[in-house]
Amino acid sequence: MAKRLALAAVMAALVAAGYLASGRLSGRGFGFADRSCTITAGRGADGVLEGEARCRWPVPAERIDALLAAWGDQDRHFGNVAESTILEQDGDRMLVRQVYHASGITDREVVMECTSEAIPGGRRYRWRKSADQSRSSGENVEVAVHEGFWDVVRGADGTEVVYHMRHLPGGSVPGFIVSMFLSSGMEDVLADLRRAAESQAVAVRDSDG
Repeated sequence: MAKRLALAAVMAALVAAGYLASGRLSGRGFGFADRSCTITAGRGADGVLEGEARCRWPVPAERIDALLAAWGDQDRHFGNVAESTILEQDGDRMLVRQVYHASGITDREVVMECTSEAIPGGRRYRWRKSADQSRSSGENVEVAVHEGFWDVVRGADGTEVVYHMRHLPGGSVPGFIVSMFLSSGMEDVLADLRRAAESQAVAVRDSDG
C-alpha cells in the first residue's frame, strides 16, 4: 500500500511538472453533466500562473451578478474563501481583505481592490492585489500575485461567464500543489458560483426585487 501511495505521489508530481512546463492546457471541458465550461491554464511568460474558463450556463445573469457584486459575502459561497471583509467602499470601488484556505498549506491572505464596470451585454467584476497591504491581519502568508476578472454577459440561450485569473500563492508551496490548485481549484470556484446562482436563496432575493 505504501509503495502504491509513493508511486501515486511521484506520478502526480511528474504530471504537474509536465502540465506547468507545457505552458497551456486547452480545450478541456468541465462543468456538471453538461460540460458547460472550457478551461485554458498554464504559466504566463512572467512565470505567473494564469487560467481562463469560458462557460455558458442556463442561469439568469441577474443571479450571478448579485453574487459577484457582493464582495463581502464571498466566504459564504466559495469554499476556498475563509474570510471576506470589505474595508472601504467608494461607489463601485471596494477595498477587500480575503483569507484563502487550501488543504495541505498555510492559509493565504491579500488586500485587494475590487471594481465593477459595464461591458457590452453585461458586466465585468475585476480584482487585483492592492499596492498597500498594511491592513492585512499579518496572521497568514501574503499572496504574491492576485488579479483577474469575471465577465457576465446575457445571451439568448443562457448566460456567458468568463473567469480569468493570474495568481502566485506566495511563500513556499510544492509545484504539484500549485498545479492542482490551478486546475481543480478553478473548477471548484466555478462549481461553487454556479451552485450558489442556482440555489433557492438567490431565486427568493430576485423575486423580492
